[in-house]
Formats: sequence, C-alpha cells, structure tokens
Amino acid sequence: MNMIMHGDGHGGVHHHDGFLNVNGIFEGRFDIILTNPPFGANVEPSDVITEEQVAVPENEGAYVREFGDLYREAQGRVRAARGKPIASLFELPRRGRDDGPGKLGKIKTEILFIERCLELLKPGGRMGIVLPEGVFNNPSLAYVREFCEDRAYIRAVVSLPQETFFSSGASVKASLLFMQKFKEKEGADFEKKKAAAEAETRAKHKPELDSET
Repeated sequence: MNMIMHGDGHGGVHHHDGFLNVNGIFEGRFDIILTNPPFGANVEPSDVITEEQVAVPENEGAYVREFGDLYREAQGRVRAARGKPIASLFELPRRGRDDGPGKLGKIKTEILFIERCLELLKPGGRMGIVLPEGVFNNPSLAYVREFCEDRAYIRAVVSLPQETFFSSGASVKASLLFMQKFKEKEGADFEKKKAAAEAETRAKHKPELDSET
C-alpha cells in the first residue's frame, strides 16, 4: 500500500505466500534481498501447500521462455509437495528438535525467512534482514546461527535501540543481519576448513570429550 501511495506498486508486487515459489520468484534468482519479516508467528506442520498455491498461472509460458529449466525445476519442487507442510520444503524445521533431528516441527516465521532468503539469493548475493535479538544469543537457536555460518559470510550484525519499532507497536529488541551467500568454491573451502578444525579440536581435547560420554 505504501508503494502504491508513492506511485509504485504497479509491477513486481505479488500477493502470495512468501515461502513458496511464484511467477519469477524462485531459488537462485536475486542479487540483493532486504526484508523485515513478521516476528513471533509460527509456521506449523498443519500449514500445508494448497492446490490454489501451486496452480499454473495463465502467463506461465512467459516465465518458461525467460527462465527455462530453472523455472520448471523450481516450480516442480513446490508442485510435487502439494498437500504437504510448507515447512517440509526447508531444512531448519528439522533441526534443533528436542525429540531428535529429522522430525518436522513448528518454527518461527523469522527463522524460516532466513533460510528462504538464502535460497532465493544467487551465489555471491547479499541480504539484509531484521531479526529479533534472540536469534543471535538464545542458546536454543545455536543451530540457526550454525546454519547461517555454513552458507554465508556474516558481513555485519547491527544492534538496534529497544525503541526502534515502538511507533509500530512492537517492543521486541531487534538487530540487522547482513550476509553474503557463499559461491560454490567458497562453500566447499569452508566445509574443508570446518572439518579440519573440528578434527583438530577432537584430537586435542580427546580426554575431556571421552570423559563426558
């Protein structure tokens, strides 16, 4: 609405679930993403992908001509998941569960948006996202921070004053997270270095680790 009031909003605005591919919005398409996702709500296992959400658009031919197989594959992944939970398309809902990894649980919208934005970025793409402070310091969300570190450079974390969003009726302390998605070689190099560092740590602290098991 704000865009329309200022003379914009006539193109590139989509009324759709932001977690699902639509039109030309799909994985690996964007150089830059700036977003302020909603805080506090949950994406539940009961939130399933509907027939309406995966319906073939009238202008699909134009997207196929423009994006080719990338578009077909991206839309195919979503259409194949019709009737399944939206969260089943993502990895984070299966991490950090008290009853064991791999099971699908509810997840905060702001956390799922982190994964969604990283997926939408091209390799080397950059993103800025507003997140509640707990994402950065809550011990139970360490798996989210590790997920980010495994996939992108953390370029900056900017803590915002408590009163930043008071005018909108929000009292949650928030921060800005800026990341740059790894290119393929950068991701592979990171995995090698991480594996080497973990092996060195295990070897160096083997007695302490053995005593804890």
